[in-house]
Amino acid sequence: MIHTSPTPARLTVARLYRGRTKREVAQALEVSPAALTQYEKGQRRPSEDVLTELARVLEFPVRFFGRPSTLMPLKPNYRSLSSVSQKLRNSVEAAAVLFEDFVERVCELAEVSIAPPTVPDLGRLSPEDAARDLRRQWYLPEGPVENVVALLEEHGVLVRLLHPRDRQIDAFSYWTGERPHVVLNPAKADPYRSRFDAAHELGHLVRDRSDRELSHRELEQEANRFAAEFLVPGDEWQYTTKPPPGVTSPRAHLRAKAKWKVSIAALLYRSRATRRLSEPAYRSAMVQYSRSGFRRGEPSPWGRPIPHEVPTLLARVDERLIEQGVDVESIRDELGLPRDAWTEFRGFAPTTGRRA
Repeated sequence: MIHTSPTPARLTVARLYRGRTKREVAQALEVSPAALTQYEKGQRRPSEDVLTELARVLEFPVRFFGRPSTLMPLKPNYRSLSSVSQKLRNSVEAAAVLFEDFVERVCELAEVSIAPPTVPDLGRLSPEDAARDLRRQWYLPEGPVENVVALLEEHGVLVRLLHPRDRQIDAFSYWTGERPHVVLNPAKADPYRSRFDAAHELGHLVRDRSDRELSHRELEQEANRFAAEFLVPGDEWQYTTKPPPGVTSPRAHLRAKAKWKVSIAALLYRSRATRRLSEPAYRSAMVQYSRSGFRRGEPSPWGRPIPHEVPTLLARVDERLIEQGVDVESIRDELGLPRDAWTEFRGFAPTTGRRA
């Protein structure tokens, strides 16, 4: 039994993580939705019997609810809002909030430092100028970015993979205080497009920190422009590479795809943006792109795709914990995390469900 008052924010986060509505949980507890609202707002303390039953219903250890809360609400940049239910968004955001609490503690115990964030606010610049300026600030050499995810982690961005059950949601990003986060969808089979996703979210982080009077669609378009310039700088693409023969043919871009590690679709877009392709030639190339079946899956250069880029911070943490002989189960108990959340956050997510 718990002997301290539960932290209201943790009641809410646990419920949202499980994808449960107030009405559903209140019904399971045999209390009114109004009473549950009072519990979550801290206006009323649940009895220990109710709290124990709440822990059973939400499948969270009772200990979780009594820990002090550093949990903060999020303002994520979602790629698409129309195809994602509010219930799923709530659940994914709750997981994101819990993740930061988790990662800070395990890094502290493993004595692994999280790089200080060095993601500047470049919202005053155009997407292309912001991408060029960031490449200069981060001292990136000319040519392709070798590993976008590793670069993000190097500059203090926490990168996480979505649970497989959340694959309806595309990549997204957000800030918690001064810490930037990027969440990627591992269900994408194309590592080239996944790299673009990571750069796209970086564009949101550096340009959308303050509210700008743009529509969601305009913000997404600008993040795409940032990612295109960051991964394939226009001056290098336009002046240091020769247009391949039959430039309107998507297959002619396979060699460039191997160099820059971005999709053929992105390279065709860059050709249009840098005026290597006229608008009619671009449209013709995209028609051929569709007829070739590339929308269902692009070929890899010479049949050898690049490996998926994955975050490595927690793998390093696990190694250190093993070296130090730390009992990881004791950490899970301390944090009060359920086993499925613990497994998910450590990067070894199960393939079967967590949410109703």
